[in-house]
Amino acid sequence: MAAPTEYEVDPSIAGGSGTGTHGDPFGDLQFALDSITQGAGGDRVSVWDSADEVLAASLTNLTYGVPTDLKPLIIEGMTATGTPGDGGIGGIDCNAGAIGVFSGVSVNNVTLKNMRVHNAAGVTQVVQVAGESAVINCEIDNVSATSVINPGGNCVIMNNYVHNCSGIGLSASTSTLVLNNRFEDGVKKFTTAAVRMASAGGTAIGNYVSVSGATDGINLRAGCSAIHNSIYSAGGTGQGIDDGGGANEEWNVVANNIFEGFSGVGGIGIDNSSTAAIHYCDGNRFFNCTTNITATARILAGNTANTTLTVSAFTNAPTDFTPVNTDGIFNAALPGKVGLF
Repeated sequence: MAAPTEYEVDPSIAGGSGTGTHGDPFGDLQFALDSITQGAGGDRVSVWDSADEVLAASLTNLTYGVPTDLKPLIIEGMTATGTPGDGGIGGIDCNAGAIGVFSGVSVNNVTLKNMRVHNAAGVTQVVQVAGESAVINCEIDNVSATSVINPGGNCVIMNNYVHNCSGIGLSASTSTLVLNNRFEDGVKKFTTAAVRMASAGGTAIGNYVSVSGATDGINLRAGCSAIHNSIYSAGGTGQGIDDGGGANEEWNVVANNIFEGFSGVGGIGIDNSSTAAIHYCDGNRFFNCTTNITATARILAGNTANTTLTVSAFTNAPTDFTPVNTDGIFNAALPGKVGLF
């Protein structure tokens, strides 16, 4: 497989300019996508951290074309004085509008990496990528949307920090891997759920989730797994993991997670109420939840009991999820702090 062709963007210079080299970068990201001819190994467009790219409309691939497995499109941040792939964080400002990154279109084989996307209002999806795509090490904040991140099937959502957003933080499709992300309420708060597996077969591992009110932490569909997640609510009435609130939610694995603060009226750590559901549910820890687990008769348990903690599992949730070594929680969720946070 050929290597991606390299291009660079400097948002601090005049838009609609440049040739995409380091010495003569494109002036804006959409102009870059409109100017590039797809390379034999795909393309990487590196966005300098010199200034935010301020979008006038949602990014589109209409001129660029359709990325494929062998010709992916990578949009990645870099430092202005550095080299592509150096870990710099590029910025995309959605201009307080109903616009975003490929919002309203379906683009496969896209990777968004090392980017901050912010300042969107009234948009359906802020970051929308279709199948075989990835969102890695991105910060998404100050957003009002239906779904903040909306990936297609077989995607990877990893090491991201999603905060101060309204709507569903992540609405994931079939067989999506959701790994080591942080979803956290701010002035704007998640509604319905921070993470929603909208289709079967997704996996959520090592995520920090902080919600409030009636909002759920993670919703699952059939054949999903939620393992080693830390899920916190500030006295909420929602559910840490909704493992059975509707049809086709069976044969899930919910293991070694920590739940804290679902202490409002009706608050539940794990809701396993679907009458058709059978689940493996083992090794979870609960603190200050009105109900730890519902419908335990339909749970297949292993060798590690689901237990109630006597003290908080965290140093200072939700601002600090550093675990406290008490009540055996080192058998439960211990994700590392990775990514931007």
